[in-house]
Amino acid sequence: MIESSSIRRSITAIGTAIVCWCSLFCSTSAKAQEIKIWEFSPYVVKLWFNFDASVPVSDRSKSKLMSDITADLERTFKATWQIQSMELPQQLSRDVSRKLQDLSIADISRNEFVLIVSTTQTETKTTRTYEAAGDAVSQVYVSPSTFAAITSTAASLNLPSDSATAKLLAKLKVDDQGDQSIIDSIKGEKITAAFIPRWRSEGIGKTRVLHTMLPWQSESYLNEHDKIYFVNVTMEGDEFRLAVRELDCPVVHLGPMFVAGSSNWASLPHLGSHLLQRAFAPVARVDNAGTSWAELRHKAGGLIVDENEEGEVNPARIRVGDVLHPFVRRDDRNGVPLLLQALTFTYCAVTESDGVKMRANIYTYSGGPGLQGKQNRRTSRLLLRVRPAVEESDVKVVVRGNTKKSQPGCFLYTKDFLTEEFKFIGRTDWRGRVHVPMPEESVRVLPDTIRSQRFDALIQAKRDAIAQAQKEYEALVKKAEDEGLPVPKPPDAPPVVVQAPIDPATTIKLNNPLMLLYIKSGDTVLAKLPYVPGLQEIDTAELLDDTLRLQSEAIVRGYQSEILDLIGKRNLYAARAKLLLKNGKLEEATKFVDKLRDLPDFNNMNDELGSLERKILDQAAANPPPRAGQIQIDRMFKSTREMLQKYLQEDVASAMSDQLRKANAGELPSGT
Repeated sequence: MIESSSIRRSITAIGTAIVCWCSLFCSTSAKAQEIKIWEFSPYVVKLWFNFDASVPVSDRSKSKLMSDITADLERTFKATWQIQSMELPQQLSRDVSRKLQDLSIADISRNEFVLIVSTTQTETKTTRTYEAAGDAVSQVYVSPSTFAAITSTAASLNLPSDSATAKLLAKLKVDDQGDQSIIDSIKGEKITAAFIPRWRSEGIGKTRVLHTMLPWQSESYLNEHDKIYFVNVTMEGDEFRLAVRELDCPVVHLGPMFVAGSSNWASLPHLGSHLLQRAFAPVARVDNAGTSWAELRHKAGGLIVDENEEGEVNPARIRVGDVLHPFVRRDDRNGVPLLLQALTFTYCAVTESDGVKMRANIYTYSGGPGLQGKQNRRTSRLLLRVRPAVEESDVKVVVRGNTKKSQPGCFLYTKDFLTEEFKFIGRTDWRGRVHVPMPEESVRVLPDTIRSQRFDALIQAKRDAIAQAQKEYEALVKKAEDEGLPVPKPPDAPPVVVQAPIDPATTIKLNNPLMLLYIKSGDTVLAKLPYVPGLQEIDTAELLDDTLRLQSEAIVRGYQSEILDLIGKRNLYAARAKLLLKNGKLEEATKFVDKLRDLPDFNNMNDELGSLERKILDQAAANPPPRAGQIQIDRMFKSTREMLQKYLQEDVASAMSDQLRKANAGELPSGT
């Protein structure tokens, strides 16, 4: 159950005291492991500022802008943020200036160095961590350029002498022939360890690439921070432009980019602070989850005690109605991430919160995993609040496993969470794309607990109605038996039970436009996809290839139309022939009997159906459809064959020919 506000404040005070007490005793040892409590741990945030060469201001003005933005954020976020701001490292400046919108983790780490160790030599074959390598290796080989880059950067940091980096730097040995010579030597088992550029580390046999925690590189930053923000300042004409993008470190996820501009330099601190608040995604952790619900815990939620002086909610708070996007992180025994996965088309809507503990509805795609799974210290399921950043969104439907192959002609519908009514959105074009408009009204949902109660009540009401109907039927049977009347037949269908109307007070208004999309191809629903428009300009839905099933459906539908047309003609010709025979018009009746003989019979139609089925099977052998699609194809042909047997197996033409022969011989009774 969600606790009251007063209880939450008490827990907050107690938690803060516990943290202080723990830190007091832990501080007695420099190597004591830091104790962190999720809901009382602030976000460790780094702001990286990049000033384009086109910005005509002094270094002092740049420094003041950075300090003003930092101070404003400290006032806004209070205890929930620990902020450090600095200018962007030189090696990242070009990428951030040129393509912040398309920046990737690979771009950030491309020019960094990694430590590789031999897996065959005794000295390093069991070495799996950067810290262990500092003690295990005797020499670390580097090229002259690598040596210069690493030592010059390390010299400016004043590293502790007992750190792993300091130990490794003391063991550097320069190979004047360069990186390729080092790679050849480690392949030939002549050396045991080396620093090389990351882009050269792939595909080197008999080596292990370690999680390289050089203090100035991305792996170290990601390990030490919760959030990193890239703040890019440029000029466009006479206007200063600020672009902000968030990197969430635990799940290594780059969020959307937010941009704004001003011609007044003095207004940039407020503008930058506003953009950073928009870019910030509060984090929650899954404590427990079912198929349609989850219990969450709010990161730094215990540090948000009151609203700020202006009565505004702290931006770090996750509120009821917020929509969250889940991620899965799985580490190895050394804390190195083995899996970092965003759960596509899966979202949570917060329905209850006391500031620390929350409960949320889970919405996932058809057959999706939801948020269930093993809970252990190596696997964490984290959720980030969504931040729509674009006004127009398209969904692109492609073939799973072949994203270059689009699926045009698919119909998209949206389903209302409360009324369960469907609304047509559009049809995918030749590119497989369809525009998804923003909902015109705020989306409302029912909390999972209330939804479950309503479902259970409906099931019980149906059972009660069936029991009551059975009781009334038994009473009618007894009355009929007592009065010697025929026993009445039982009702064909159970009584209809209408669901009770939804109380608007029990619904939750969502703060973001969550939708339920249904993608239909022909008569088949390919997928149900929860979707938040505005997160990206184009969201790609990879679905099973439905081309063959859709082609089969079109062929079978056309063939079934031929069967219906044939049935109609047979009945019409036979009826007219009978009427003419009855009136004694044998010559005219003969014409309709001849038309009946010219129509395809059961054998002709069955052979044609078999030919169509063999053609589809040949295509399926060359390009097998999904199992579900093949089952539907088989079912369509089976139902069509049953249709032939039911309506065309009777030889109407022969029967009418026989009647015509008897009429010509005068064997039919008068008026037949």
